[in-house]
Amino acid sequence: EMGNRNTDAADMDLAVGIIIKDCIFRNSTSTDVVIIDCLEDGLIENCFFDNCRYRVAGTDSRAIQLQIHINNVTIRDCTFRDIGADGILFADNAVTDADKYMGNNVIEDCLFTISNPYQYRDYMGNVTTAPGIGTYCGENGIDIKYGDENNIIRNCVFQHFRKADGSTDDASGSNGVGLTMHFYASGFDIYNNTFRDNSRGLACSAPTGTPLLDIKTRVFNNVFTQSGFCGVALDRGTVDIYGIHVGDCDNFDFYNNIVHCTDTSTEILVCGNASEDCPPGTVIKNNIFIGAGTFTEGSGTTAPTASHNCYYDLDEAIPSYLVSGTNVTTDPKLNLSDYTLQGSSPCIGAGTTPLSETDYHGRYRKTDSSDIGAVWFDAHEDSTVSIILASGGTV
Repeated sequence: EMGNRNTDAADMDLAVGIIIKDCIFRNSTSTDVVIIDCLEDGLIENCFFDNCRYRVAGTDSRAIQLQIHINNVTIRDCTFRDIGADGILFADNAVTDADKYMGNNVIEDCLFTISNPYQYRDYMGNVTTAPGIGTYCGENGIDIKYGDENNIIRNCVFQHFRKADGSTDDASGSNGVGLTMHFYASGFDIYNNTFRDNSRGLACSAPTGTPLLDIKTRVFNNVFTQSGFCGVALDRGTVDIYGIHVGDCDNFDFYNNIVHCTDTSTEILVCGNASEDCPPGTVIKNNIFIGAGTFTEGSGTTAPTASHNCYYDLDEAIPSYLVSGTNVTTDPKLNLSDYTLQGSSPCIGAGTTPLSETDYHGRYRKTDSSDIGAVWFDAHEDSTVSIILASGGTV
């Protein structure tokens, strides 16, 4: 446990410059493995969190909990496997005072996974029958309940998360989301991540009236594939509704993502719900929605800004809130092995201005044209190109 804050006083016991590196945390029975209340300029790198569970129904266990004041902290190259609740809990929604600050933090190159096929392991690591709790584990890879500004989640993999029942599983309960944002989440760039085989890939939600996304959150260059319920949920409503609550602000951008589903019962995109409008300030552009799946839209008349997307081989007609502007509705000629576009793809040059000059693989655009999808067709590894002159020099 690092740093401390007395909730009855304004002062903090601030930890600075702490490094946790090359450590293994395995087979725990505690509620949280690493608790960080107040930390600046910290690093958690190349650590392995495995089989960390509380083993009592309805009680959460997190690998890392970031709490009160977290500034300029990086979590890099870590693996989170078979964690009872969250791999990383980003802040406690119960703390909303003025002293709380969560900004300038990076989570990158991490794996959040549940073993597949899953087998229960006890606190010694032995495969056995689960003792009076559910046979599965894991709530979310990352659970974000608060954020201020300049927070980044990139190059991570979220896979095999399923719904957790708080009455039987050793977790308080979730819908099996790879990455979830709710309550006071704000100020995140989420890009170049892979969401694979989750009940839900990405969900943003909040109880009605909660000021979610006061600062712009951007989701771009991600791949959502074979999600069991939906690739992306964007709606507002009660705490039981997973989606995005934007009210009348324009603080959520969804650009250059690929959402690929193979299950005909899948809702490939949820935007709004039966009693709420689609979030009017959400921008959805340059994305590919492909494969089996349906859409859910809000009940009202408002809609997000949506254009320059590709919709193909879906199980229902494209909802009206997504068909404004220029779109592609033919085969995108997408290589599902690496998400690149084939040379004959209608998505090449069919997009609008992206949020980033780099793509899902970190490569740069060669031209000013914009493609639809997460991977540029015409790209190179570096933003600078050297030209060899006849005289032997370079420019």
